[in-house]
Amino acid sequence: MVIFVKGFGTTRAQALIGTIPCILYQVLLTPCPVEAYYWMCGATLYTSMFAVGVMGIACMVLLLKKGENEKRRLVKAELLILAFMIGGSNYISGLFTLAIFICITLYAWYTKHKERIWFSVVTLFAIGCMLLSIFSPGAAKRQSTVGESTPAFEAILQSFVEAYKYISVWTLLPVILLLLALLNNATSLNKF
Repeated sequence: MVIFVKGFGTTRAQALIGTIPCILYQVLLTPCPVEAYYWMCGATLYTSMFAVGVMGIACMVLLLKKGENEKRRLVKAELLILAFMIGGSNYISGLFTLAIFICITLYAWYTKHKERIWFSVVTLFAIGCMLLSIFSPGAAKRQSTVGESTPAFEAILQSFVEAYKYISVWTLLPVILLLLALLNNATSLNKF
């Protein structure tokens, strides 16, 4: 809702029209419904950290908007806390969110936005927290109990390769149509 209403300048009704299909697509168009059910029920950590990541992205979108007030300082403090949580979370949610943070930070630098330094600080802080999590003694101990496993950095690189390989398989026609409709809505509003 924040991304649509504050970022794209839509009404709440328009935001619902955009949000509900996004949620339905995430649930209905999973590659394997059995796995989707398993992860949704059994991996609260993943879904809750995904939600924390979305909150962090929403905070960045709020800060991209013009204006200076007391709420901006609160959003900045919240973003810093969320960056700490995201960096120390599971690697899947953390990596996804960090990729978006990096994109938003690059956008802020490209547009010479006044918050570009703050975005850089938050993004680097989240990356530092993730590196601390990757290299922590607990992570090494946990990895040693699983047997043979892929090191963190190699797994991150493999995830990007796999995403590239499967993007054409997972990007179905309904998803493309939704993205085009959202893009058309965002460009027609000329707000973002």
